Amino acid sequence: MPNRSNARRRPESCVSRRAFVTGGLGLGAVAVTGCSEPDETSSGTASSVRTDVPLRVVWVGHDDPSEVLQRNWGAVAEVPLKVQWVRRDEQSITELGPTVLAASRRADVLVVPLLCVADLYAGDLISEIQDAWQANLNESLGPVLTSLRVGAASYAASDFAVPLGSDVPVLMVDVATDPIENWDAFSDYASQHANRVAEPIGRGQCGESYLRRIAGTVEANWLFDRETFQPTIDSDVCTAALESMKAAAQHYAKPTLTAREIGMAIAEGTLDGGIGVLPASAGDTSSLDLRPLPSTVSDLMQSDGDQTVSSDVGPTLLSPWTSLGILPKSCRQSKSAKQFLQWLAGGEGIGSVRNQLAGLDVTRIANSIDGGESLPDPYQQIRRDQLSSAIVRPTTQLIQGCAYYDALDASIHACVAGDTKPAQALATVAATWSALTEAIGVEKQIRAWRRSQGRRI
Repeated sequence: MPNRSNARRRPESCVSRRAFVTGGLGLGAVAVTGCSEPDETSSGTASSVRTDVPLRVVWVGHDDPSEVLQRNWGAVAEVPLKVQWVRRDEQSITELGPTVLAASRRADVLVVPLLCVADLYAGDLISEIQDAWQANLNESLGPVLTSLRVGAASYAASDFAVPLGSDVPVLMVDVATDPIENWDAFSDYASQHANRVAEPIGRGQCGESYLRRIAGTVEANWLFDRETFQPTIDSDVCTAALESMKAAAQHYAKPTLTAREIGMAIAEGTLDGGIGVLPASAGDTSSLDLRPLPSTVSDLMQSDGDQTVSSDVGPTLLSPWTSLGILPKSCRQSKSAKQFLQWLAGGEGIGSVRNQLAGLDVTRIANSIDGGESLPDPYQQIRRDQLSSAIVRPTTQLIQGCAYYDALDASIHACVAGDTKPAQALATVAATWSALTEAIGVEKQIRAWRRSQGRRI
């Protein structure tokens, strides 16, 4: 478990604010001097709620949230919102990181994906969550589910983010189907239900689906070698996983369906089964047979992996698109910003907002358990169990993590679409990752990688 002390870190480098603004966003990390966390005890706008100055919100997502947020937030507080929507475009994932960095210098609140945290931290652009506010959040909303606390709220052994939502895809199959114990068995199931099964393999989500398949291997070097930081994504066991994924994809229905669209299609009977997410709007899904994702792909993967891993629920891999609420150091209204984030995390009327905006979901125990140890909704039960694991696999949580993820996603997508062979696709990923690491700096990336796993360095 990471050390959660709140000792303040020093930025990796210091330049003047003018130099940072005029110098552009390069591959390396750049720090801003003169920034400090909002001081709740100081005078001015930071210590009082302003109703004449809009709260500047930067929001990364597929859809413009402005209307939904304005309407629902207006029923809670009088502080107006000025929402800057950053569209999550699957064709330009690499550009997302620099866009978020630029926007973070003129915002009071950031709602951004997990992939952007390492860049924001390296740029010294975000404020650490203070103990008093953390205690208030836990008391009023309940503690954050373990996987989200370890793998999303925390970075470099300190808390910097308020988790707002994370998709957890599950296996949804016919009630009469025999247990699917590994990914090869799922490929067989897909072949038996041709064009009636789906998995999220569209651009932007294909890389995530692949990472979920290899998360259960528990190899000694997850994605990168611990010492040299050379990519391990092209190993034999990773190649076997992609071969299985490609075999299943040949039998899928429409390949551009999202995890939520797949879940809804299965709930409505349009599809027989597959891998998806069930939003609250799916209604009563008690008749569906829901199972955790397989944690192994074949005997080869089992022999190379950790024999102690359960075949029922493997290690948790948080979605790289996990939504996080962050206070940037440019925040000029800390009280209003905190009130807004607390509302998003579980405040009054937020259920309606979650139903309208993808990316928001239950992230805390108090909101997950309705007075008992189990949940009436099978999907929420599996989701809570998965997000309660302390074993968390990081995604590409690195400096320029969006570029690393984009390289993976593009190659996996090309492979499952039939354009390239698995070994060739993963060799391309490894080569691109190595080039990115060389340009950014091996030692700098090793530090970012270790910070994503709870190390304070």
